[in-house]
Amino acid sequence: MAALRLRLFGRPTVQRADASTVAVPASLQPLLGYLSLEPATHHHRELVVEALWPGQPAQVGSKRLNTAVWRARSLFDAGRDEVLQVSRGGTIALDRERISIDVVEAAAGLRGGYPSDDAVARSARIDAHDLLVGCYDEWVVRAREELASRVVSLLERLVEQTQDPATAIGWAELLVRRDPLREDVHRRLMRLYADAGRRADALHQYDVCAHVLWEDLGVEPLVETSLLAAAVRERVAPLAPEVVDPVVALQELRGALASCRSAIEQIERALTSLPRG
Repeated sequence: MAALRLRLFGRPTVQRADASTVAVPASLQPLLGYLSLEPATHHHRELVVEALWPGQPAQVGSKRLNTAVWRARSLFDAGRDEVLQVSRGGTIALDRERISIDVVEAAAGLRGGYPSDDAVARSARIDAHDLLVGCYDEWVVRAREELASRVVSLLERLVEQTQDPATAIGWAELLVRRDPLREDVHRRLMRLYADAGRRADALHQYDVCAHVLWEDLGVEPLVETSLLAAAVRERVAPLAPEVVDPVVALQELRGALASCRSAIEQIERALTSLPRG
């Protein structure tokens, strides 16, 4: 395991080999972030200059890069030249054998395999907004958007593949916080709540869904979402979660309507049988 560790989520820091921790100055965060986030491990200095100081004359950008590299190396203490390498061919690289980087580990977890993997679970909890907080360069914004999209995709997979109902609910709750305008995710969470006997939570989730859609988009929930809420409320079998064939969908809707009517009739009969006082 690498002795050095670079943290880019939250407050960027470097943990040195002697276990001491130093903050990464704001002026150096773009350079270390760029070298960590870009897929290539070795970067030509001209591309780095163009990404970090766009529009600057080449000579000015080159001087800024040289200064940033010199100052960044001081963060790593011993072995600084080996950690942040500059080749004669004009490439710059962080040697990932000598320094571990949280965002690189997160990317590996997002590609990872099974829901039970600890690395996958840690990556699923990432909030992309925590990456290089305070840096708004175009390439950073793109990196956050890409990271957020990959986290959502991983959460979708975890919700579908996780067998334990309570764990699946936890992933679905996190997914709906990461992507609150996804009505299908709200429905999925409602079903998970209902299946777990948490009817009140399922109905509350419908209210949350309706509020978010109206506040942000000015629309009401889809019919299938409202029918699902009605089925949960009346304790009748809801529609199947995925209905593709329009004929089947119509049959399902008719069945749900009949169930709701039956439930209403039962309630009315119960009301009429109550003693009048």
